[in-house]
Amino acid sequence: MRFALSILCLALLPLPAPAQELPVDFGDQVRPILARSCLPCHGFDPSTREAGVRLDTFDGATFERPHGLGAAIVPGDPDFSVLVEKVRELDPRDRMPPEGEPLTEGEIELLERWIEEGAHYERHWSLQAPRAVAPPRASDPAWDTNPVDRFVFAAIDAAGLAPAPEADRRALLRRASFDLVGLPPTPKEVAAFESDNAPGAWERQVDRLLASPHYAERQARHWLDLMRFAETYAHEFDYPIPEAWRYRDYVIRAFEDDVPYDDLVREHLAGDLLAEPRVDPVDGANASIRGTGWWWLSQGTHAPVDVRADEAQRIDNQIDVLSKSFLATTISCARCHDHKFDPILQSEYYGLAGFVQSSRRQLAFLDPRGAVGQGAAGLRDLDANAREQLHALAAQRADELGERVRRGLRAAQEVVGGSRRPGERGPAPDRMLFDFDGGDWSGFEVEGDAFGPAPWLAGTDPLRASGTARGAGFANSHARGPNESSVQTDLRRGVLRSDEFLLDRRRLHFLIGGGNHPSGTGVRLLVDGQVAREATGHNSLELIPHSFDLDELRGERGRIEVFDQVEGGWGNIRADHFVLSDAPDLEQPLRRSMEVVASQFDLELSTVERWVASAARLPREAGPLAPGRAAPWGRRGDWTPTGWAFERPEGEPVLWRSPAARLEPAGDAEFDSGLVSDALLGVLRSPTFEITAPFLLVPARGRGTLRVIVDGYTLDEFNALLFESARHVVDAPGWIVLSHDLSKWIGHRAHYEIHDDRTDGSIRVGRPRWSDVAAPAPAAGEVLGADARAAGRAVARFLGGEADGQGAALVAWALAEGLVELPHELPAAFAGREAELPRPLRALAMADGDGEDEFVFHRGDSAQPMEPAPRRFPGLFGGGEPLGDAAGSGRLALAEALLSESNPVAARVPVNRIWQQLFGRGLVPTPDDFGLLGEPPSHPELLDHLSLRFRGELDWSTKALVRELVLSRAYRTACVEPSAELLAVDPSNTLLSIRRPRRLDAESLRDALLAVSGRLDPARFGRSVAVHLTEFQQGRGRPGHSGPRDGDGRRSIYLEVRRNFPTPLLRIFDCPDPHSTRGLRARSNVPAQSLALMNDPFVHDQAERLAARALERAGGETSAPGARIVALFELALQRAPSPTEAADFAAVDLALADLAHVLLQSKEFSFIE
Repeated sequence: MRFALSILCLALLPLPAPAQELPVDFGDQVRPILARSCLPCHGFDPSTREAGVRLDTFDGATFERPHGLGAAIVPGDPDFSVLVEKVRELDPRDRMPPEGEPLTEGEIELLERWIEEGAHYERHWSLQAPRAVAPPRASDPAWDTNPVDRFVFAAIDAAGLAPAPEADRRALLRRASFDLVGLPPTPKEVAAFESDNAPGAWERQVDRLLASPHYAERQARHWLDLMRFAETYAHEFDYPIPEAWRYRDYVIRAFEDDVPYDDLVREHLAGDLLAEPRVDPVDGANASIRGTGWWWLSQGTHAPVDVRADEAQRIDNQIDVLSKSFLATTISCARCHDHKFDPILQSEYYGLAGFVQSSRRQLAFLDPRGAVGQGAAGLRDLDANAREQLHALAAQRADELGERVRRGLRAAQEVVGGSRRPGERGPAPDRMLFDFDGGDWSGFEVEGDAFGPAPWLAGTDPLRASGTARGAGFANSHARGPNESSVQTDLRRGVLRSDEFLLDRRRLHFLIGGGNHPSGTGVRLLVDGQVAREATGHNSLELIPHSFDLDELRGERGRIEVFDQVEGGWGNIRADHFVLSDAPDLEQPLRRSMEVVASQFDLELSTVERWVASAARLPREAGPLAPGRAAPWGRRGDWTPTGWAFERPEGEPVLWRSPAARLEPAGDAEFDSGLVSDALLGVLRSPTFEITAPFLLVPARGRGTLRVIVDGYTLDEFNALLFESARHVVDAPGWIVLSHDLSKWIGHRAHYEIHDDRTDGSIRVGRPRWSDVAAPAPAAGEVLGADARAAGRAVARFLGGEADGQGAALVAWALAEGLVELPHELPAAFAGREAELPRPLRALAMADGDGEDEFVFHRGDSAQPMEPAPRRFPGLFGGGEPLGDAAGSGRLALAEALLSESNPVAARVPVNRIWQQLFGRGLVPTPDDFGLLGEPPSHPELLDHLSLRFRGELDWSTKALVRELVLSRAYRTACVEPSAELLAVDPSNTLLSIRRPRRLDAESLRDALLAVSGRLDPARFGRSVAVHLTEFQQGRGRPGHSGPRDGDGRRSIYLEVRRNFPTPLLRIFDCPDPHSTRGLRARSNVPAQSLALMNDPFVHDQAERLAARALERAGGETSAPGARIVALFELALQRAPSPTEAADFAAVDLALADLAHVLLQSKEFSFIE
């Protein structure tokens, strides 16, 4: 009875409620399935959307398709949802997805539950604004003092796990040392921490590490991975990226000064546009502009056949780095179509491209502590103080100087164009030495194979520059044989050495082209076997007139050498038409003897020679170049100067220019880099223009470089293949007309650059003209055709204080050429001030150009442009409104949009990267992709908390955030063996209940070898140490010399980063290939790594050094073996050996260096707990 009653009572008891399933989480559970298996064909991009089905939005998924096709999802009813029908289809021909693995039964059931619950969509987590959530209280007091720890502990506790205890002090200090400075602690530092029992011991260690100069080097190494830092362009010859190391030093100094992250972003995107740029505390120059150098660190292709496509590829890399580094988004996936997974339009990709299209590459001029600018101002002041005295002096001698101009000009006109009197001796005739028209090398001795078996025929030159040769042939070390490329010919060397001849004229004239390599490629005049005169090419295949002054050598015997001793880019020379003459210019033959004319006008012979020579250097064009039309880039005021050379002085131009006094008339028709001083440097850039004719003709004189930059292409400075006449190096005392052959790029966009990069001269450029022919017909010189009497009167009027344009021009010319003088102490003072000018620093940087919106390319093909895309920041990050204008790029507005509070990832991205650096895994495990294909955050509330704090209370301070995280209990967790429970619940340790061991990254491993061996050189900054090359590293672009095997003991961050010739040890240990952003390095475990530690001579060298240090630490040669072993362990592993280890090491018959090598190969050395 009692038994029956008991049964009855049990039956009446309430049954336990069945476990309720939590609602399906769309973001964590459903979206990953859709992204992987559905959205490639049914996502955001309408051009690839199949069957009209869209599954990335609720409206798209529930859309009732016509013709009875139904909706993909019917909320609340999975049985009527086409999506479920298709993923359950048994016939593989109709089952979805059509390719790849089908969905598992668990995934299908999850989709069904989600649809039953209403198929609720939610905005992707990364596109939701960070939310402030109060950190939950932790039941363990040790985890309840820091918001970071509370969030981490809550996740561990919710999973039913317990956190590991705190790491021991040695392991903790070793962990923090490598994380914060990238180096192991010293035995002394470990001992001090282990014996420090006072409160705040850990805080003191963290603050010591954060104050270390090596902290910034460590942070910079992470940043350089994002910016794909390298110092060469890769491709075929691995040409150097100029001044790239300055960007690396900029990054190190930025982290050393704890530059706020938002300022760092502004400097990277638009550091050249900041109204108040940051000043570098070391060199006192503009620091902000250096941040823009990253834009130009991409790989580069020399001689692209399609230069527009090359530009598009370069910009694509820049957008890829920009979007991954600062937005953790793969915007480059929208280059050919709308993004397949994330809501990014193709037009938004090209909206970003417009910011880059509107900018230009430059080697910026940096003024240390403003010294160059102050020096230039001092030169202007010096001129202004003496201006009144000079005018007074000139006015006193106006009639005298006018008469000197009249007589000198008249004498020059007689020499050049006068008629000889009966019986008058004429000038000595020109004497042709060598014209290479005979088809062989008669008169020359040939060395090497550069010049080929015979002179090159002008009419067969495949590079189209032989039209400037004279006659049938010319000497050419760039001559190509059958099936040879110009790259192959640039690798040859050779010399042409002429027979001896008498130097019996005043000048040796010739034509020269080819590479600009002083003493490497060029033409020499040898007298008594010594170099008496030398000229080099101008990085152009055009043959340009040049001459040697022989006055001091007349009566001697000489030889000509045409030489090519350079391999690689512009490793060639060409020459023609060697003529001895008394005429200063072959284009201006002499009609009368200068001796006779000097006697007639009662002038010194040297005076007549100077007047004739100066007149020959005047422009030959009587007005505009003919035929042709003006280049369409506006007046001088539309051009953009950088540096100081092209800055026009206020008021009157500078009167004096060392070594000769000069009055300089101003005017927009001409560009002059010497208006203030020949010693100032600068670049002048034109507005963007469209190439509308085959040739651009540019009159120029002086010293400098002229460049046409077509579609942003600049690698012609290393190898001019296909761009042979886009760049001219000018070294001409008189006016010459240079021809840019642009026939391959008609319709392309370009801009023009005038470079004055010489402190011993300046460059003047006349009005450029378009032309259908390669060169203009010469016209009579303006001055030689002028009336000498009228010219003298004009000079007198001008010097007397009257306004006279012709007089001003004549005085400017005569003073500049030294034809007339105004004795005064100012020229000497001016020269002295010029000599004191410091050289500016140069840094790779960006410069603003004209505002240009890029076209949308059909399927990403630059040959199929469609409508222009306004410059704007992508709408998913809070942008969408146009940001650019015609006046500039708009990059500064882009930076502000990226940092705006409306951008939900602005702070999340850097916070996640810093967390990853310290914990080995980001809160978002895919640091470069927060989109649909990335992984969701493991601790979303913690990520939002840190992001809001980083932007707010911490004021974007990276160092403050690092300190906060390293002081957390979560960071100090011990590295222990995972329990079976942990492996079952959290096998990847996402919840951070324990610490997983991590292998040192490549640079830390190499630096640790140097540190424990005592070889580490703590010197910072400066040019990179050349990479050490092994005999196995061969191929084109191999550097001409190898660096030291140990890199001079410098930290790895200071080793040269060559894309084609990387440091082997670093590459073996997963140092990334710098082609794009790498926020997460690969972590391989391959035999080559063990073999490298075993066999690399560098590792053996450090083992020898470590053994020597241990011997000294143990007491020297008389020390006991056991003491030496203890010293080895303390130096290498920062601990004493265990009794077993000590016994094992003592038992083996190995040299101390071999024992040191064993420790350097141990896992304990290369891993941190």
